[in-house]
Formats: sequence, C-alpha cells, structure tokens
Amino acid sequence: MKISYLLSASLLLTTVFSCTKDKLNKVPIANAGPSQNIQLPVDNLTLTGSGSDVDGTIVGYLWSELAGPNIAAIHAPASATTKVSGLIVGTYKFQLMVIDNDGATGVDTMSVVVSAVESKTLTLQPGPNDGQDAIVTYREGDANSPIANYANWDFLVYSRWTYSAEGFGQGGSRTFIKFTGLSAIPQNAVITSAKLYLYGIPANSTTFHPGNSHYPGSGYGSNPDNTGWVRRVTANWDESTITWNNKPATSNDNQVAIPGTTAQWNYNLPELDVTELVKTMVSTNTNYGFNLMLQAEEIYRSVFMSSSESTDAARRPKLVVVYK
Repeated sequence: MKISYLLSASLLLTTVFSCTKDKLNKVPIANAGPSQNIQLPVDNLTLTGSGSDVDGTIVGYLWSELAGPNIAAIHAPASATTKVSGLIVGTYKFQLMVIDNDGATGVDTMSVVVSAVESKTLTLQPGPNDGQDAIVTYREGDANSPIANYANWDFLVYSRWTYSAEGFGQGGSRTFIKFTGLSAIPQNAVITSAKLYLYGIPANSTTFHPGNSHYPGSGYGSNPDNTGWVRRVTANWDESTITWNNKPATSNDNQVAIPGTTAQWNYNLPELDVTELVKTMVSTNTNYGFNLMLQAEEIYRSVFMSSSESTDAARRPKLVVVYK
C-alpha cells in the first residue's frame, strides 16, 4: 500500500514537471523575408529566411509553396536560404517554418509577384540620309542596265516589261529594302510582331511607266496579275553599289505574299506581316533586308511604291517591330 502510494506520487510529480516545462517553452519566431517582385524572362529568385528562439535554438527549417499559378521548384527546402525557379506570371505565396530544439514550430509567409516582360516597339521609317533601298534592273540588249545603280529615285518598283521603243527587248526590276536601325533590337529578344508598310506613288511621281500595270483601262488586263513576294535577303549589300549583276541571294523560307492591284496610282500595300523574316534577321544577326519581286516575272506586270527618297515623309517605307 505504501509502495503504491509512493509510485503514484512520483508519477504525478513527473507529469506536473513535464507540463510545466512545456508550458514555459517559447514558440520560435520565423521570418520569411520581404515580399519580392520579378519580371520575366527572369524566372527565379532567392528566398532568404531566418528564425529566432528566446529560450533555445533553431534546429530546422522548411520552405513550402502555399499558392501560385504553377508548382515552383524549391531547391533547398530544408535550408534558411533557398533558390526558387520555374516561376511564371502570377502571384506566389511561400511559407517558412522554423523548428526549435524542443520541437515547437513557428511560421511566416512572403509573396512573390512575377510580371510579364514589357513589350517595346521600334518604328523605322528612314529618309534620304539613312534609308537603304534600291531598284535593280536589266533590259535585254542593254549592256549598261545590269550594272547601273538605281538608288536615288523617289520610287521603288518590281516589274517585268518590254522596251522596244528604246530599242531593247524585255526587262525586269526587283526592289531591295534594308532597315539598318533593326540592329537596336537585342539578338536574344523575343519578336512579337513585325509589320512592313509600303506606300504608293502619286500620278506626278515618275514618267518612267504609267503606274501600276493592271489599272482599269490599262490595256494589259488583269490576267495574269501583278502579285508579288517579300523575301529575306541572305547577304549584305549597299544601295550605292547594288546592281542586277551583283544583287545578293534571297530565301523563300517564310516568304510573304503581296496582293496585286488594279489601281494605277497611290496603291498603299496592305500591312505585310514579316514577323518570321525579322525573327530570323534578329536572332542570327543577319539583317540584310527584304527583296520585293513579282511572283511571276512575265511582261506587263509592275507595282510602284515610294522610296526613302520621297519628299513626302509619310510615304517612305516603314517597319514596325514589337519585341520583348
């Protein structure tokens, strides 16, 4: 009986002491650090946390993601400091748990806001001093035309024609346009869109031809038509030296169709989507410009447009590129 009483008293004393110790243990304090903001293309950051315990020591850490647009990669979840990667646009909430030497825990949270990269727009519409555009042409029987340079006219043209009145046979023209300012876009930029704008010529612009070939009443009809191509140029050139004989090669990869026209004058070509062409130029650092030519180079087809030499600045060739 006495022994039983002593055992019960001892057990009670142990229980009271244990409960008193647990009650006196202070909960540790977690600090997940300040909230952060990043902008793509950066998709990672470092979470820097800490913990403190007034009556003991911090023996463990645990990072976890409470919310977010996707599941991010937490590289060292059991460390006070860890890298987090694979972030996409949206808001994340991360929690840091700290554990003290008595097993008590404390938590704190922080947020990460990931925003999309801001788009930038580059508009290029050079004039006579910085524009690079030229016509290359040849005429059968004319020894001078293939080596002549036509860079200072106020118009550009792609065509196929006859020159019997001048004593020559058939001939043709193609246009080359290069926007040197495209080099301002970083090579690793993401091109969202690129649009080429070309504007027609007024009736008083030139006496070389009676405007575009298939205007109503032209005498040439509308079949075959004067549709064209925009192609990417694959080698460098300069408007002061380019000719039919030394013109650079072009690629028909992602070539862009140019609709034909039955307007004699002032044919503003529709907005031409040259995004894929510009992507290649920028990413490979090979900005050699565009080549405009007929889809079928057969006689009595022509399309005229204004050049960078035009006195009307609004009619000069324009390239608008949106990128990130």
